[in-house]
Amino acid sequence: MLVIAAGLGLLFVPVTLVAMSGVADAESGVAASLRNTGQQVGGSIGLAVLGTVAWTVVASSIHAQTARAAAAAARAGQPARPGQAALTAIYRHALAAGFSRAFLVMAGVMLLALVITIAAIRVKRADLGEARS
Repeated sequence: MLVIAAGLGLLFVPVTLVAMSGVADAESGVAASLRNTGQQVGGSIGLAVLGTVAWTVVASSIHAQTARAAAAAARAGQPARPGQAALTAIYRHALAAGFSRAFLVMAGVMLLALVITIAAIRVKRADLGEARS
């Protein structure tokens, strides 16, 4: 989380500079609002996708582990329903697995975004610091 926060903090200003580098002064307000809107919509969609990934893995993991625990208990001749301690352990493991998968998906998306950025954006340093009158 700290690495993500530091990376995003270092990213926002350069992204704004690159996005605004080729925009005329008269259109800078529209360009800034489009960049901000894109950032907000992208964040919302990204959060929805990552939440869906995480909770799908959590639900799948809980279902699979509960079925395994019930089968193991049945083989041992015990009641088929796992106890409270086992259910707590299953739930905690499922949460860890779900959020771990969401972070892996997020890392893949960020890597893809890096490759696209390196390939598509060609802005020179002089374009970023240019003063217009």
